[in-house]
Amino acid sequence: MKLITTLSVSISLLSSGALADGPRHLTYATEGGNALDAFVYSPSVDAETLESPIPAILMIHGGGWVMGSPWFMSRQSQALADEGFVVINIEYRLTDRETGLNAFPIPVHDTKAAVRWTRANAAALNVDPDHIGAVGGSAGAHLASLLATSGDVEELEGDVGEHGNVSSEIQAAVGWAAPFDLIAVAEVDPDDWDGVLAAFMGGTFDEVPENYYLASPAEHMDATDPPVLLLHEFEERIVFPTLQTEAFERGERIIEGFEVVNWEGEEHAFWVPGRGEHDRAEQTIQMTAEFFRKHLSD
Repeated sequence: MKLITTLSVSISLLSSGALADGPRHLTYATEGGNALDAFVYSPSVDAETLESPIPAILMIHGGGWVMGSPWFMSRQSQALADEGFVVINIEYRLTDRETGLNAFPIPVHDTKAAVRWTRANAAALNVDPDHIGAVGGSAGAHLASLLATSGDVEELEGDVGEHGNVSSEIQAAVGWAAPFDLIAVAEVDPDDWDGVLAAFMGGTFDEVPENYYLASPAEHMDATDPPVLLLHEFEERIVFPTLQTEAFERGERIIEGFEVVNWEGEEHAFWVPGRGEHDRAEQTIQMTAEFFRKHLSD
């Protein structure tokens, strides 16, 4: 199944779940006269039952880096907010498959700017600036994972937003179906990716290998990185976890708190309610919330 076909089905399922109250709609940066949006979901429980400030989680949507919006992750954002987090569901600039506009590293620069904005505005958002996590699905999982492993990679910082003197480091990351090792994933026939990986990277691996190495979360791992949880259905054929096992094993050796869960199954977008044989949406939220509670509370 082609990547875009799978993601298009995800859109229709997610868009059917409108929220009753809705999140706060803010702007975390403006680039080229266009606002980059952040939708802030706060815990829906009695504020007196929560410690203040609250850990923050950036939610990063998927869509092969070329399509999608924060509304892909509206249900998941609300679900994690209900678990006691402030969830900041962000927009980022998408790569134009025809012109190459906003190809790598632009989406990475945007996500780092969103972390800096969150930290700089922690008091107004009622979040703890020292406890910020990131989670995403598919392409969003790549970006969330890269936030975790590239905290000291100056080439990926960019100059988006107004808070360049603020740290973009996060304290934990969760990836749902992450292309974590882009070097391994690049071995897949580009047609199986419907061309989106090459569009995002600015070319194939043979054409721009330096981009793949710089963009791959697995290439930046070291012992200073924060905990990372990666969830996959192991037999899926979009991000091919079977090709990434060496990187997963390296992560478990290098990073304290690095965890990989490879479920049985072939579903890519398992975080979407009703998807796949096993319907892992609720389990995904629970495991993600438990991981963040463990690593964003010390």
